[in-house]
Amino acid sequence: MADARLSETYECAEDSCKLSVGLMIPSSSFADVAASTVMDLAEKVHIAGSAKWKAEAKENVLRKGGNDLDEEIVTAPKAVLHAAWRVALARCPHRRDAFIASIGKSELTQNSGDLEMVHNMMAFVANAKFMGSSGKTDVVVAGGQNASIFARAINAQHWPMMVPDECLLRSKVIFGAAVKKVIYIPNGELFFRFTRIIGNVIFL
Repeated sequence: MADARLSETYECAEDSCKLSVGLMIPSSSFADVAASTVMDLAEKVHIAGSAKWKAEAKENVLRKGGNDLDEEIVTAPKAVLHAAWRVALARCPHRRDAFIASIGKSELTQNSGDLEMVHNMMAFVANAKFMGSSGKTDVVVAGGQNASIFARAINAQHWPMMVPDECLLRSKVIFGAAVKKVIYIPNGELFFRFTRIIGNVIFL
């Protein structure tokens, strides 16, 4: 079973890991409002920053636990949830350690919430690039021009590594949850002009 700390509903008990609206909107009048989980933080930030609701309703909901918005469907936008995750991971080493430890493991298929977001945050903690799933194919072809041609031929996604100088940098990548197969076609120049890094080419 996946680590509970990977979930947007996980609540860390450590005081040093506590979340608040001010971590995302420092200038907000609701900056001191606490949030228990990543999802809670995203929703409260969404409410605090939205012009949709009056200040009185925000005050009642965020500070007094009021039911002013009970008839509303409050859903934090994906971008806000993404930002909340980044704040939480920067704040909480326990969440961060869980993501680092889970990179490359298959248990993420269960009880992990939004798997695409989980993979995205893995890339964040690993200082790696992220390529999301297109939803149309579960195959990615990585490499240069030949890889691009091959990807189009088999209707796959293409992860560009077009020139030798960027290959090692762009090889540090985590793909979206729906990607099941990665095909690597090295740039020919890596073999014929950059023999000093042939070991790295093979390692990729």
